[in-house]
Amino acid sequence: MNLSLVNLSEFNLQRVTRVWEIDLSSANLQKANLQGAILRHANLGYGLLYCTFLNHCILRGANLIDASFRGCNFRNANFRNSNISEINLTEATMPDGSIHP
Repeated sequence: MNLSLVNLSEFNLQRVTRVWEIDLSSANLQKANLQGAILRHANLGYGLLYCTFLNHCILRGANLIDASFRGCNFRNANFRNSNISEINLTEATMPDGSIHP
């Protein structure tokens, strides 16, 4: 599914499953609710996720190149094997977050 460049600000994707390999590159996800979403291998490159809720979100193997996660909450989020080159985590909260190479 390709949703690149789309504006999903304040959108609720809580507990969405089976959206693997979704393309959200350059999408506006400001204040969106992605809590518990499974976004394995998703493309969030260059996305804007300012103040987005990502608690318990699974982003394993996702492309997060140059995405901005400013002010996001990542409690128990999983980024294992994700490409996190040059991401912006300014003011992000990540208690119990999991980022593995």
